[in-house]
Amino acid sequence: MEFTKREYQQFYHGISMSLLSKKSAQKWRYDDETAEEIRFLEGLESKVLDKIRQADTPQTEREGE
Repeated sequence: MEFTKREYQQFYHGISMSLLSKKSAQKWRYDDETAEEIRFLEGLESKVLDKIRQADTPQTEREGE
């Protein structure tokens, strides 16, 4: 299933907000489990950002990859 650029942007926004919250919590009290979640979310955020960038790339450029 492929999502629209707008859907990916919403996913990105949600992931970013979650990361912001977890990073803020880490400043008050470090937790290994939260640190692992942060690493996971950072990877997921990167993947979603790549999808958004792909959506900005014209189809003809993508076909040449």
